[in-house]
Amino acid sequence: MFDYFRHFFHEGDKKVRTERRQLLRKANQGDLDAAYKLARQAYKVNDFHLARKYFGRVVLGPSQNWIEASLYVGTIDFKAGRLREAERYWKQAAENGETTSMYNLGVLYKKEDNIAAALRWFEKASLKGHASAKKSLDELKKMPSPQFNLTPRDAELTAARWMVYWGYYDAKATPIGPDGGLDVIAGRALAQVKYRNVKTSRTEINEFHGSAEGSGKDELYFSRSGYTQNAIERADDKGIALFVFNDQGIPKPVNGFARRIVAK
Repeated sequence: MFDYFRHFFHEGDKKVRTERRQLLRKANQGDLDAAYKLARQAYKVNDFHLARKYFGRVVLGPSQNWIEASLYVGTIDFKAGRLREAERYWKQAAENGETTSMYNLGVLYKKEDNIAAALRWFEKASLKGHASAKKSLDELKKMPSPQFNLTPRDAELTAARWMVYWGYYDAKATPIGPDGGLDVIAGRALAQVKYRNVKTSRTEINEFHGSAEGSGKDELYFSRSGYTQNAIERADDKGIALFVFNDQGIPKPVNGFARRIVAK
């Protein structure tokens, strides 16, 4: 604790030092308004340890500033990588109408690829006039919406929509029936989709590559249950982009070729 006192209470001009020490004394005597003011000052100079300590007292309240204190505690925890703690504090503030916490939850869930939750919180903040939330909401709405309880055919249609989003603008799922090992066709890409509870094997990667070989097109593979290690190694060798659907029907990149497509 000595370092925090040295950097926070022993720096600045005499007026600043006196004010901070007065706030500290009052805060330690249970004055939550003083604790909030002290934490705000500490936060402004990036003394997050001290700020979190006194914001934490305010959150426990009762205090008229507990909602704003929850926002700050969540932000400090987020910066420190304590994502579940950040979620907890932001959510209790957001559920009490705090708009920035709504936006921050959207950012957190987007970071974790929980697109459905991100959309929900960005929309709540946007309706309250949060400009950044509105921008983020508009960007997310350009993405294919989350899909749940997909059938194998749904997965093919979903893969095609994601390929359009990634820039293969003419991507279309092939009609139901024999498809020659190709489930999605585009001018610059071909794709296979396996939506089942079995990992894709090296043999299946070879079969898909055989169907696509010589086309000069990008090769994409979508799987519900992932790939065997041999399959991943074979795909890496042949330049095939591998994706796995999460439980929201969002394809996540497995290898470098897939990550490059998503990053374009």
